[in-house]
Amino acid sequence: MSMTDQGQRTPDPQSEAAARERRLAALRELARQRLAEDNRQSESVWTATSAPSVSDAGRAPSDALSPLANHKPVARFAGWLWAGIATLCVLAVVVGAIHFDPALAQRLASGRSTRPSVTMQTFTPSAGDITCLTDAAWSPDGSQIALFGYQGECPQFDFTQTASSGAINVYNVVKGKQTARWLPDTLITKVAPPSTASGQTGQSIVYGSISWAANGQYLALPFAIVSIFPLNFGSPTEITQIGLLLINLSGGQDRVFLHPYQAPANLDANSALVAGGFEWDVTTGTVIAHNLGLPGAVAYRWGAHGQLIPLAKAPSAAIGNPVGGQTFTIWQPGEAQVGLELPNYSQQVRLTPIPGLYLWLSTFGVWSPDGRYLYAPAIVLDNQALPGTAAPDSAQLQKGGYGTLSTISPHDQVLAELYPHLLQQISGETQQGLTANPATDIAWSPDGRLLASQTDFPVQSSDPFTLTLYNCATGKVSMRLTHDTKLTPSSDDVLSLLRWSPDGKHLALADNAFNTMTIWTFNKSLT
Repeated sequence: MSMTDQGQRTPDPQSEAAARERRLAALRELARQRLAEDNRQSESVWTATSAPSVSDAGRAPSDALSPLANHKPVARFAGWLWAGIATLCVLAVVVGAIHFDPALAQRLASGRSTRPSVTMQTFTPSAGDITCLTDAAWSPDGSQIALFGYQGECPQFDFTQTASSGAINVYNVVKGKQTARWLPDTLITKVAPPSTASGQTGQSIVYGSISWAANGQYLALPFAIVSIFPLNFGSPTEITQIGLLLINLSGGQDRVFLHPYQAPANLDANSALVAGGFEWDVTTGTVIAHNLGLPGAVAYRWGAHGQLIPLAKAPSAAIGNPVGGQTFTIWQPGEAQVGLELPNYSQQVRLTPIPGLYLWLSTFGVWSPDGRYLYAPAIVLDNQALPGTAAPDSAQLQKGGYGTLSTISPHDQVLAELYPHLLQQISGETQQGLTANPATDIAWSPDGRLLASQTDFPVQSSDPFTLTLYNCATGKVSMRLTHDTKLTPSSDDVLSLLRWSPDGKHLALADNAFNTMTIWTFNKSLT
């Protein structure tokens, strides 16, 4: 090949001819080897059949007495000869094809499959009685995914209404079907019957993040038991117990652990959210730490006796595996939001962004490498320091009902550039009179090279079907994925979530608006 003055490559006839000659020589050598092999096999056939054996009566087998017996080696050799001729014909066709399509030689040499680079399958969780999908967890080997949700409406944040019953469905991605189902409320109420306290009108079980143990033996689901006292106007709900459900996937006995709940003093909206984390010793069923937050650090390392040690810097670009990994980062699947002022319901409700408040929220379960300790749910809520912006002060945070927030640098430029798009969406929604705070669902591939995102959208959105993959190093779009455009929204619930499988070969999108779980399988490496 030669270079033009503009730096473009142009074909060199001599080098192209030489390349073709090398390909033809390789194919001729392959044909020669095949014919040589055919001759060796035909010679072995001749030797085996030209010396008839003698029976124990001293007579040759009946085939040896046949007039055609001595012609069998010739017939077999003729068969091999025709096979050799057929092989040469096929090679001639291949040579001609390669002559006009050199890329074919590379595909033949590498043995690449012609299957699509990306395949898609869709499940409908409502077929398994889940109408509010809230979380999902992959099995360690990436062959199964567990979905958790509620059989009715999603629970309200104030819990003043009795929550619907929970449900867990497990799907085999390889077989493309549901393989198991559990009703956690039934398992829990066997151990913790509903309370009959005076003035109580109901009791709800509200669940946290589901996680799959690293050894593949358990599904873990933290929960809180909430009692409802409608006449207590100042505090109509009360968390009485927290617990952990361990479902034994090997057919053994399931376990339910319970622990009395005591709220920390001086809760604000933020610390109440972060207060959800508890660390369990699953061998004894006891809580070994209360109300753990994950403030400020970008990564954590497991120490002795279940201690989580904060790290100011991630050990690598990979996001880390919180299920059995020695270290993990806060960049687990979550969502980006713009912080808003609390609405003033005495006036027209408007979406008012707090300057410089760009939130990163993630909720997940964390297993120690030895499988003994489970921190669940780990809840991360931090402010992202975007270039050219100042972090909000305490007075501004109070406008949004936030307490003290740590400010950290975004994982990559792609994440930083998503927040301005959210601001534009807020502006557009305000003009349309909408009051839902938009968010972008995000999941990094396990190696941290790719970021998958989908913006939660109002049902009126013109493009609700597209998921975007970004290259974190270049900031460029790597791929756009589209799920089933024949679907129509089944609700106005904009909650969705993204989950990569541990091996990075699958990406799952759970979408409550369409009540679907879509799984893309990548049959080649992504860039």
